[in-house]
Amino acid sequence: MYHQFYPRATQNYLTQRDGHLAALQDDGIQKMLISQRTFVRVILWAGSVNEIVPIFQGRMETLEDISRLSEAIRRKVPDYSSHSGKTDHFTPLVYAESVPLSAKRRIIDISTDQEINPLLTDLCRKLKDKLNREMKTEINVLAIGVDKEGVEILSKNLLTPKGFIEQISSWKRYIPAIKRKIVKELKLI
Repeated sequence: MYHQFYPRATQNYLTQRDGHLAALQDDGIQKMLISQRTFVRVILWAGSVNEIVPIFQGRMETLEDISRLSEAIRRKVPDYSSHSGKTDHFTPLVYAESVPLSAKRRIIDISTDQEINPLLTDLCRKLKDKLNREMKTEINVLAIGVDKEGVEILSKNLLTPKGFIEQISSWKRYIPAIKRKIVKELKLI
């Protein structure tokens, strides 16, 4: 659908959607989500705070809850993302600040194929510190095809003290990487 209007659109949303759906099918991940009664909030953002699309929010207590989460992701996440330049990594942090904490601890899970827009590095760093200090928030990043310098910039400006960054060379490696990352995050809760 979006591909028709944006000839330079990419399939990153489709890849992320399929990766998360595959992770939610994993028995081990399902057991961890349910046993910890994990509260999950999924948003899609397209480069600015005005373009946030809420996908799902709810506590994972049963397989039916996981099924509802999967169906929301399957139904609401588009196949293509419009290419509009630099990704605004500040957006998910602003959104997190605006919603109440729904658990003892919050994890923001960011997947990106870009380093931070230089105009936003100070804003990101200040807000991630505030979220960590005042709202018990940890930020983890999956960097896709980002060079060494870009990874250093992401680490410096997004990672919280207990946060981590994973790197993969391309979107083709996303599905197994996001599964590993989700398991690692659930073990830290």
